Amino acid sequence: MATNQYDICEELEVLRSMYCLPGELDISEDSRNGRHIALKLKKEEEKERIVLDVKIALSSSYPSTAPEISLFSCELSAKVLKSLRQEVTDIIKENLGSPVLLHIITFLCEKLGELSTEIVGRSLNTEIHKNRRNCIMLIHLDHMRARASYIKLIKKWTNELNLCGRLIFFKRLILLLLIGSTCHLKEYIIRNRSRNVDVDSRGQSCKERMLSVLCEQPWDKQVMFHEFKVIDCESNEEVKDIFGGDLEDIYNTYVYKLSGYGLKV
Repeated sequence: MATNQYDICEELEVLRSMYCLPGELDISEDSRNGRHIALKLKKEEEKERIVLDVKIALSSSYPSTAPEISLFSCELSAKVLKSLRQEVTDIIKENLGSPVLLHIITFLCEKLGELSTEIVGRSLNTEIHKNRRNCIMLIHLDHMRARASYIKLIKKWTNELNLCGRLIFFKRLILLLLIGSTCHLKEYIIRNRSRNVDVDSRGQSCKERMLSVLCEQPWDKQVMFHEFKVIDCESNEEVKDIFGGDLEDIYNTYVYKLSGYGLKV
């Protein structure tokens, strides 16, 4: 066990030395869920830019237990990402029981260098452009028992996905207003729905099963929020002020009609 621990630390130290720029690498650790690694791999050339987000989850028994890998990219097609995942899975199976992090990262860097717009496919250009444009999304969260830890996760994810907006509390109402690229908004929803974010009435970790997306629409106006903030409102007027200006239609169409929160007169 000591040898495995040493191997993990050595791998992580190498990763930190390789990816030391802001936003490139994030390593988190907790005693219950092991380590989580978020790495941003980039291919940047004069006429081409591809970003590959790599998420790796390591259990406390790694490398005896295989790491969980997820790949995400706005520039690559689902077919290309599926192929990469399969090749990574094969590498993990072949090296099960041995430290494999650096092997995986090296492989992905080499594959990223080989990828081009020709491989991605010209037919994807329209979809890529659509995924890159900004959209606005309004989310209704049913409740938040473990408020501090839940908010910490939301802040972490919005930072990782380059999303700005507001988390709004008013009485029992919890609204999450986000602005960002379509693909990153979709990734946020996947995370919020598929991972443990809160606790149930018994204090056990649980997923957000009551999340609902009230609206999602293109946003071609100037971004009015330059950061993510949590706001506790004490009156309906304070909620309405957040949705002033270009957001007034969203307030009138979606927020104002919510019943049971003192918003509808």
